[in-house]
Amino acid sequence: MRGYGQQQRRHTADRGTHPGGEAEHHRSCSRSQERGETRRAGRSFPERQSLFPEHPNDPTRSYTVMHIGPHIAETLQGGSLKALVLTVFLSVCMFQLLRTVGLRAFSMASETYMSGTHSAAFVTCPNDTVARDLAKGIVEKKLAACVNILPAIKSVYEWQGKIEEDSEVLLMIKTRSSKVPALAEYVRSNHPYEVAEVISLPIDQGNPPYLKWIGEVVPE
Repeated sequence: MRGYGQQQRRHTADRGTHPGGEAEHHRSCSRSQERGETRRAGRSFPERQSLFPEHPNDPTRSYTVMHIGPHIAETLQGGSLKALVLTVFLSVCMFQLLRTVGLRAFSMASETYMSGTHSAAFVTCPNDTVARDLAKGIVEKKLAACVNILPAIKSVYEWQGKIEEDSEVLLMIKTRSSKVPALAEYVRSNHPYEVAEVISLPIDQGNPPYLKWIGEVVPE
């Protein structure tokens, strides 16, 4: 105790006599205390390492930002471009499909056929020459749109009390029903038979474009 008292007095004396001793003493104590707290903190709580250094000039951080950012941007831009191209392609395909369906529906609506508007007429001729002459005259005079010549048919009929059998040529004529009377008159005037065969059957239904064509070729 006695020795300790002497040391304390000597230390106090030195601190009082040395110029600036009091201030220096406080600074030394403060630094010692800070170092002690740092050591205690280092032992108890080790500092964690940051994955991204905080230094603004760190090359690793700059490299990561510069290369990952543009890569993601390019990927997003590429995906958007593909989506845009796909959308435009599908739009063009759908437009063509809808256009085709619409035109087809309009065509069918405009080609509506009323049953019996046209007729198929039949005329028998004694030979091919007569058949050809009649067919050409009928079409030229717009009495029919088409005449089919069916050669070498056999006809069995009764004439003046006798059963006859002859080889003939058949004309199948497509025309408007309203033209059948004029057609019959033309055949009677140009046929070698005393009683020429001219019969007709109304056309109930058929291919709309073909029926439309008959109406366009043969006027009302």
